[in-house]
Amino acid sequence: MESHPTTIVTAFIDIGKYDHESRKPKEWYHDFAETFILKLRLPMYIFVEQDDYDIVSRIRKSYGLYRLTKIIVIEFKDLYCYQQYDRLVMNLQNIDMNKTILNCSNPAYPVIINSKYEFMERTMMENLYRSNHFMWIDYGIKSRGYDNSDLKHIIRIAQNPMQNVSLGIISEKQLNYDELMVGWKYVVVGTMFTMELNQSAHIFLEEWRKTYDQACLQGLYPYEESIFYHIYKNRPELFSVYHGNYDTCLFTYKNG
Repeated sequence: MESHPTTIVTAFIDIGKYDHESRKPKEWYHDFAETFILKLRLPMYIFVEQDDYDIVSRIRKSYGLYRLTKIIVIEFKDLYCYQQYDRLVMNLQNIDMNKTILNCSNPAYPVIINSKYEFMERTMMENLYRSNHFMWIDYGIKSRGYDNSDLKHIIRIAQNPMQNVSLGIISEKQLNYDELMVGWKYVVVGTMFTMELNQSAHIFLEEWRKTYDQACLQGLYPYEESIFYHIYKNRPELFSVYHGNYDTCLFTYKNG
C-alpha cells in the first residue's frame, strides 16, 4: 500500500447516551464532520460506535475517499479509560464545584476525551497507511468556526508535520497537580495535535495512560489537556510546542 506522511485520527462517541448531561445532539456533530473533517483528502482512522458506522462510511464514500478510510467500531465499555468510570462518578460527588472550572459534570466525559490516547495508539500500531506522523483532530472541530480554506491548512500541516509530539500551548499557569487535574483545560490545545512515530510518542502515550489512572484514583476529574500539560512540564523534551488558543489553533500552528 502507498505510504502517506500523516494519518488523521478522529472518533465520535455520543456522550448523551451515558449520562443525563448531553453535550449536543449527535446530528450536530455529524453535520459539522460531513462539511469539514470528513472531506479531508487524507488517510483517516475513524473510531465510532456501531450506531454511527453507516453514516460515517456513507460520507467518506460520497467524497470518493473510502480507500483512504479505516472505520473501527468500538464499545464505550470496552475502552481502557472506562475502567475508571465508577470512580469518576464518585469523584464528581466529592468535588467542590464552586472551586473548579468544570465545563461538564458527566463522568463519561473524561473517559471519552482521554480515550484519544487509545485511538492514537491503536492507529500507530496498525499503521495501515504507512505513515510517520499521526494527527488527532476532534470530530466536531468545525464548530470553532473554520471553513474550507482551513482544510488546505490542515493538509499543509499533514504534509510537513513537526517532530515528536506537537502540542499547542495556550498559557503557562502555576498550578499544582491537584489544581490541574480538576477541570483545567485552557492551558493547551487538545483539539488538534500531531505525533511522530518515535520513542517520544510511545513515552507520551504511556505517561498519558498512567497520569489518567493516577488522577482518577486520587479523586480528581482530568481533562486530556490537563494531562498533556502535566507531561509537558515534566518531560518537555518529548514535545515540539506551538502557541495559540482554542479559537485559532489551526492558524497558529508553526512548522519547524
